[in-house]
Amino acid sequence: MSDQLRVDLEQFRGLVSRFENLGTQTLAARLELTQGLDGEGECWGADEVGTAFASKYVAASEDTIDVITLLAQIFDLIGEKVSSTADSLDTTDTAFSGRLFSVHPDSGV
Repeated sequence: MSDQLRVDLEQFRGLVSRFENLGTQTLAARLELTQGLDGEGECWGADEVGTAFASKYVAASEDTIDVITLLAQIFDLIGEKVSSTADSLDTTDTAFSGRLFSVHPDSGV
């Protein structure tokens, strides 16, 4: 006999909003970071030292912003997948219960 799978669908579906909130918070942090960076402008200057700094800093900061954006998208995607998994579990459980009841009508399912 296989192991049993028990899922509290209400609790499981509650995770969706938590992931949505993580996505929202991540985007808010991204906005705060970009506003802070944009507010500073190119304060390193255009001399040799400033140019050397910019050659390393600008690409790295843009990559960081891109990764934060991607992270927010990942949180949203996880929420969507949790929701669809809950729907699938619910549908499967309902279908199986219906079959069980049709085979054993006195089972009380």
